[in-house]
Amino acid sequence: DKIEEVNLGDEETEEEEDVDAISLEARIVARRIKELLNPDVKTGKIFKVLDKETGEYRPLKYKDIVILLRVTKNWSELFLEELGYEGIPVYADTGTGYFETIEIRTIMSLLKIIDNPMQDIPLVTVLRSNIGKFTDNDLVTIRLNDKYDDFYTCLLKSRISVEGELKEKIETFLSNLKMWQEEQEYLALDELIWKIYSDTGFYNYCGLMPNGNLRQANLRALFERAKQYEQASFKGLYNFIKFIDKLKLGSGDLGSAKLIGENDNVIRIMSIHKSKGLEFPVVFLANVGKQFNMQSLKIDPILLHSKLGIGMKYINHNIQVEYDTNAKIAVKNKLIQESISEEMRVLYVALTRAKEKLIITGISKDYEKDIEKIKKQVQIYGKVENKINPILLKKCKSYLDWIMLVSVYNKF
Repeated sequence: DKIEEVNLGDEETEEEEDVDAISLEARIVARRIKELLNPDVKTGKIFKVLDKETGEYRPLKYKDIVILLRVTKNWSELFLEELGYEGIPVYADTGTGYFETIEIRTIMSLLKIIDNPMQDIPLVTVLRSNIGKFTDNDLVTIRLNDKYDDFYTCLLKSRISVEGELKEKIETFLSNLKMWQEEQEYLALDELIWKIYSDTGFYNYCGLMPNGNLRQANLRALFERAKQYEQASFKGLYNFIKFIDKLKLGSGDLGSAKLIGENDNVIRIMSIHKSKGLEFPVVFLANVGKQFNMQSLKIDPILLHSKLGIGMKYINHNIQVEYDTNAKIAVKNKLIQESISEEMRVLYVALTRAKEKLIITGISKDYEKDIEKIKKQVQIYGKVENKINPILLKKCKSYLDWIMLVSVYNKF
């Protein structure tokens, strides 16, 4: 649609930059979605799409929009979070992210402090949630009672030193915590979890949040998993918490509850691979600034190719040196060429999914600098048979580089 320059600074780590960049990009996508769904400010016109059932044009709906990502793991959660903040119904069938959802994080944190309240991070998570209803200023006031003790001890000290509304919040929270600690001694784990939902109103609260049906389904899934766990040989809150922690470390995550059907009016986030063969009225191709994953080709000491065979480093232990052999260089170059060809095919799939409108978004640390660099490369390498020089394609590190290359080439 248009290109916006975003500078991220140079002091952050690569991982932090990625997270900040994707969150910022998700906000831009959310803003653009709202622009499409609302009447144009200048003309008052509404963006319409062709209805496949009636054959007539109608106003755009959430379900007409899909957000495509090259990689959904980690990044889809950031898009879900940012679009959720804007009140946009969105769903991502990634098969992961269950333990990272706000509702499950909150309840698991509460279960942890019921078992042992002297855990600062789970305690503050619950206090800041709708269960505790503590504000940031409340938490600062509590911490100022003792800067060096654990937060639960600070909470107990604040119970005596503060007055007014904050004192009532602390009394209510500590009273509920004591009640749940007593009940976990004799209640089945699933009964305790459902009672927490009822006592706090958290289940109904999640139903009022964006994607409320999905959030409630996630909470019900946790209840069912606790019930199944109680039927096994191990029992008790402590063992269940350890079981979940091991599950997160071992298999990574569990899939979120699946509630979304074809006709549900929500925006879908999916990988480009999953979109193959499908078409959508409006497509956001996002995160095109993400670099191709060629790291393993650079650092792996041994590379394998189905036709060229094995490429290895040469290591001389006597003089403590190592370098790539000609065989490894040949294998590496072949694998890079094949990876680039695969990425081109994937990009082609992404660019051909939209029926009415395609919007491409990506983050560049220094857009003007990138454009100037590509302009110089185009001038140096020129054209081959009136086409882009293949050498330039290999120099590009992301879909965004390819898109900018085409833009520069067309003006060359």
